[in-house]
Parts: sequence; C-alpha cells; structure tokens
Amino acid sequence: MKQAIMTLKFTSFLIASISMLFIYLSVCQVVDAATCTNSQGCGVRAFLADLQQEVSQLDCISSKLNNSIAILMSTNSSALNSQIKTRVKQLNKIEAAKKMLSLEIAPLNDQCNKQDGDNCDLACFGLAPSKYPSTVCSGHGVCSSLDVCSCYPGWSGSNCSLASCNGILATNTSSVCNGRGTCVSNNTCVCNSGVYGPYCEPIIITGDDTTGRRMANGVAKASCLEFYQAYPYAESGFYYIKPQTTEVLVYCNMTMSGGGFTFVRRVAAAGWWPLNDNFGGSGSGIYNPRSLSAAGVTFGLDYSNIPRTQVLITTGDGVHWILVNLDQLTSGYGGNDCTATITLLASSISPNTPYSVQVCKRGNFNEDPWLTTHNHFYMTTDSESHSMLWGESSNTYWPYWKTSHGGINVFIR
Repeated sequence: MKQAIMTLKFTSFLIASISMLFIYLSVCQVVDAATCTNSQGCGVRAFLADLQQEVSQLDCISSKLNNSIAILMSTNSSALNSQIKTRVKQLNKIEAAKKMLSLEIAPLNDQCNKQDGDNCDLACFGLAPSKYPSTVCSGHGVCSSLDVCSCYPGWSGSNCSLASCNGILATNTSSVCNGRGTCVSNNTCVCNSGVYGPYCEPIIITGDDTTGRRMANGVAKASCLEFYQAYPYAESGFYYIKPQTTEVLVYCNMTMSGGGFTFVRRVAAAGWWPLNDNFGGSGSGIYNPRSLSAAGVTFGLDYSNIPRTQVLITTGDGVHWILVNLDQLTSGYGGNDCTATITLLASSISPNTPYSVQVCKRGNFNEDPWLTTHNHFYMTTDSESHSMLWGESSNTYWPYWKTSHGGINVFIR
C-alpha cells in the first residue's frame, strides 16, 4: 500500500508539473489517495476506488499529451522539436505510472469482487454474503468475519452445515433422535418405521395394524384415549383395549378433533341405527373394527363399560361430523317438537368454535335424537348442504350424507 501511495503522490506531482506547462490539462483533476477523502471510507475498497480514479485521470492526461504532440508535430517546425521530446518523455512517464497502478489494481480488484467489507476481507469459505446470501454459511448462519460463521440456533460446524436435534449433533447417530431416527435439519427428526414423536421418543406401544397394538410394558388400557394420553404420538389404527376383564380389538382415531377416539358404531348407507338407546352404549350385530368403511354393514360395540364423556359422529369419509358431550344425548328427552338445544363442541362447519343447535329429542319418538351440524328445522331439502348425521330406530329421513358419504361412524372419548 505504501508503494501505491508513493506512486499516487508521484503522479500527482507529475500532473502538477504538466499542468504548469499545459494549462488546459487542469481539467484532469487528481485525487490524492493518501488524504483518504473518498466517500467509501479509508479501507482497501476505498483505496481501490482511488487507484481506479487515478488511472482515469492519467488516461485523461495521456490523451491530451498525445493530442498536443500530434498538433506540435503537424507544424513541421524544427523549433518545436525540443518541446515535442519533452512531451514524449512526459507521456512515457504517465504510461509507466499507469502500468504500476494496474499491477496493484488487478489483485485488489479480484479480491474485492469476491469478498465484502471495507477491507475486502469478509467472506466465508469463498462466499461473500452479499453475493451468496442464501448459501453462505450453508444458509444457516451469518458470515461475521473472514471464514467465521455465526450459526443460527440448532446448527453448528465451521460452515454451519451440521444440524442438531434437541441439542444433539446429527453426527452423533447413536444419541440424536433417541437413536431411532435421522436428524435431517434443525430439530427435525425422520423417525424409523414404527417410531413417532418429534425426537423419536422411546417406543412404549408395540404392534401394528395387522397384530393390533398394546402397551410395551404390558399395562392394559381401557380406551383409545388412555393410549393417546400415554403416548400423544400414537397413530390411528387398531389397538387392544381392556375396559374390564376381556381384551377387545378396536379402531382408534388419533387425529380428529384432538384424537383418542374409540370406534364403537357403524351405520350402513342403507339404514339408521336399529336400536333406540339414546347413545346408552348398547351393542348390535357383530362388532368388527376392520369394517370401518364397509358399505353395507351396521354393527355396534357394547361400550357401556368403556370410559367416555364425548361422542364424535362422522360420515364414513369424514367429510361431515360433529363432536358433542355425551350427556347431552343420553338425557333431556320429552315434549313433541324439535327445538331441544344442545352445544356442539366442534363440527365440520366450525372445527374450532362451539355453538348451539336445535335438535329433535322428543319423548315419544324412537328415532330421536336427530342430529346434524345445524338447526334441525333449518333443513328444507335433503342435500349436500343440509342432511342428517344421526337418527335412531330405523329412521328413513334425510339420508343424503349417509348414502353419499359412505355411511355413518360413531366414536367415543
């Protein structure tokens, strides 16, 4: 840098001397880099800008010298020979200064093109942040100084390329993701088959849909909700529950409206629930949880001994559904109209907000309750927008949802 500054001072002196001889050359102004007045600051990048400006000034002077030499020579006056020689010498010195500056500019320019910062020294492993914002530090950190990455939480390594899950490096394969999966990015485990949870938690449920699932420790569960409470990452499928002394294979819905639902009833597309028990828990037919979507089958599990407080009623394809507290369906029957009010905890038209609807809970009609997602008397036609989700004792009314969406399924929780 000292050599470049000396060169600049030399060229400044040279330009000043030339200006004394040729007043018109004063238009080629020169900036002395040693004074560090460049608006970009006083670092390498600003120094490079000064050098490049100096070359531009020298180009200007060189052009004017060439023009003046050509004009003097065009006179063919021998009296001007000494002046012509002087200008040629001055031109040669200008060209020598330009060459010296170019030798300094080339490497500095290359460096500043590749790296950021006032001193052209900010890059991490060959990548300048301004030129490679999405890939510098592997896209998982900030390049804070030369080859120094400040990694975002969950990432580590010199280039922020190493992910970690739950504070354990991905390279620690025996411990990361509890040794049961692969850490693919920050706090993201891809678990081995049959393992669940954000960090592939220890397996506490064994079995699958073919064999049926049980608790690995042998402790029986009385309902799907108890499985879900023991292991919130449990998947929907077939489980053995033991509400009293006998194990029963059931289907558990672990995803809808909070999960933990036990499948207890199915109504075929061609009929309604054949018994009038107001959701008291009676069984009917041969309960087969593997017939969850069988088109022509109606059956029910006697769930009177299974713990429950809520009932989820859905079409066979899950498009239309309601969730309600069970005590609102097992009592309160009487009168002769369809204006009994119940509160739906959630439904297919309001999955997050409870609301009240009027339903049929008459005292002398075996087909009650009549249940749907809206006020019962609002139904004027049986269609996709207005139909029933439940009716008892061979009710034949409003079957559109049942017939068009694969029957009706009932779950308790």
